[in-house]
Amino acid sequence: MLLDIIVPQFNEGENYIRRLLDSVKCQKYVNLNDIRIVFVNGHSNNLPSKNIFDDYKELNIKVLIDEENRGPGYSRQHGIDDSDAKYITFIDCDDELYGENSLYYISSCINEANPDIIFTASYREKTIDGKFQYKKITNSDMRASLHGKFIKREFLINRNIRFHEKIWDYEDSYFNTILYNEIIESKANEIHLDLVTYLWKENNDSVTLRKRKYDYYVDTYDKLLETPILTYQELEKRNSSFKDEYIKNGLVICFIVLESNLFDYKELNEKKLSYEKQLFSYLSEYNLLNIDSKYIENELNNMIVSGKKLKLLKSFDEFIIENKNKNV
Repeated sequence: MLLDIIVPQFNEGENYIRRLLDSVKCQKYVNLNDIRIVFVNGHSNNLPSKNIFDDYKELNIKVLIDEENRGPGYSRQHGIDDSDAKYITFIDCDDELYGENSLYYISSCINEANPDIIFTASYREKTIDGKFQYKKITNSDMRASLHGKFIKREFLINRNIRFHEKIWDYEDSYFNTILYNEIIESKANEIHLDLVTYLWKENNDSVTLRKRKYDYYVDTYDKLLETPILTYQELEKRNSSFKDEYIKNGLVICFIVLESNLFDYKELNEKKLSYEKQLFSYLSEYNLLNIDSKYIENELNNMIVSGKKLKLLKSFDEFIIENKNKNV
């Protein structure tokens, strides 16, 4: 098998699954027998119907079921561990491949260059006021995303690159940071194609999505500091040359999320005070109480969440002084 497309699936509806399968089915100039779509169900009650797959008999489809629900990272790792394909890629269940020739170009690149990893671009599709809007996201902008990466499975195994079993949210950020580190350390054979292979769909008009965003924001507070700390600890084990820059960047992003206009729900204020205390503690531990304001501003300008330009409600210096006083 040349390529496994690993798809974590939980409660996504049949229409999403069919749309994804259609995007594979329509691929031209490629042998679909070399491609397998692996749905990994996160132990939900909403298993894909057998009737769906009966309509796509020309595709290689496999379904795995997690023993328990431990998040999409766990499901993706289950797919990797079960795979015998030469390369793997990831697609979220509510997204799809872009274009009819994507897999042709990928398979050609694999056959010609045998790279450790291929980076491609994606389109982000948003529905605003009933109209589709598209933004191209290049592979250089996608270090924290799994979109559009085609990775040699042997490279993942040899460099021990895995999803962290304790990280449910931001699991892609952890995985990609370790992947990036190992690409540098091993001088991996990487290829960057100016090719869009992934369509990332987001519907801002959906009432369900708005409710899900609120739940996501609440949950984000619970998981906000988990990922950078666990990632730093793993980078430290690997003697990474950029671990110090990583933890600085990671904690600055946590500060921006906590102290910007991203969260505007009063119900979160109590949690916010608790996480401010934790964040200050980590900044102290890693000797990061004197970060230059220009560094903060640069990261702030790079962050756009769900189309929302972020603004700080308090400066980093104000945050440090305020929390120093609380600890006196």
